[in-house]
Amino acid sequence: MRVGVISVAVTAILVAGLAILELSPDEKPLPPSLPGVSGCRELDPGMRRIGEQVGFQFNVPLRDFTISEGSTDASPLIHGFDIRPKNSAAHLRISWGKQTNEMTPPDPILDLSNHIEKRKVLDDKGKPIGEESWGYRGRGEHWRRIHLLGRCQVIYGSKNEKDVPNNGYVYERDAALFDQIINSACRPSPPVE
Repeated sequence: MRVGVISVAVTAILVAGLAILELSPDEKPLPPSLPGVSGCRELDPGMRRIGEQVGFQFNVPLRDFTISEGSTDASPLIHGFDIRPKNSAAHLRISWGKQTNEMTPPDPILDLSNHIEKRKVLDDKGKPIGEESWGYRGRGEHWRRIHLLGRCQVIYGSKNEKDVPNNGYVYERDAALFDQIINSACRPSPPVE
């Protein structure tokens, strides 16, 4: 009889613990770190630098990503890169052109996020050079939009991508990879004459 009472008590404690874990609110993830955009440095081995000769450039580790480059052939002229982690449907889009002149508002589906935040992007001297918005929904699903002066736009998490199964969010693992690329933002040094 005593064994039966102990097993019922242990089962009740386990069920209560699981209920508390399941019903407790998700922890708020830390915001993605903002890039302190500085001059471009020498490129490390295994990296590819993408971007414009004047403006902003980003470093992408070739072993972790596939990179597609393209441009529109009609107005408005936009040049950009689609960067995907290997073995993932998520993507990071970095583009330059007239359409990227202003901050792209989040997709309406992203308004359902548990958290949305807007921040200024600064260069390494503290001067504002852009703005960003980012957010998340529970269970590690993230999105981010960045607009940098010089008509550069950086986006991950978009409801327009049919192959992203989680309604426009990218999973935390992919967001962390994309944030590394975003944080590599730099400006090329002017050519020496």
